[in-house]
Amino acid sequence: MKNNLLWILGFIVALMLLSFLGWGWMYLTAEIKGRAEAERQIESAPSRIANYEHFYDLCATIQGNEAALAAQRAAMATAPADEQARYRANIAGIHAQRQRNIARYNQDASKSYTRARFLGEDLPRRLDPNQEYTVCAN
Repeated sequence: MKNNLLWILGFIVALMLLSFLGWGWMYLTAEIKGRAEAERQIESAPSRIANYEHFYDLCATIQGNEAALAAQRAAMATAPADEQARYRANIAGIHAQRQRNIARYNQDASKSYTRARFLGEDLPRRLDPNQEYTVCAN
């Protein structure tokens, strides 16, 4: 009876020790596994494609903002005086949206560990918000 009790107690202690060692091993290797998993996710095909297309789509959106600004300015030039304020408000709103899109492009282009890896070679590394027209790709 005493032998059986010692054997059961030893088994429980060994099981607890193995559990503790397993937890300790997971804790010690978590950073390495986390980095490897992050790299695998970043370099996966869906991630690569989405990030690559993201910059082209965002740059095209900025060019769309610029075309809308040009259209509003042209319409304002021939509009009656009582409609000028509406065109100025439209221009201010489109200009603000363009500035936000440029800021987002520049922010994403600076994320060197993730998104910026997939910035197309023919795209600018940074957009100048003071430049009137954006050139996306050659």
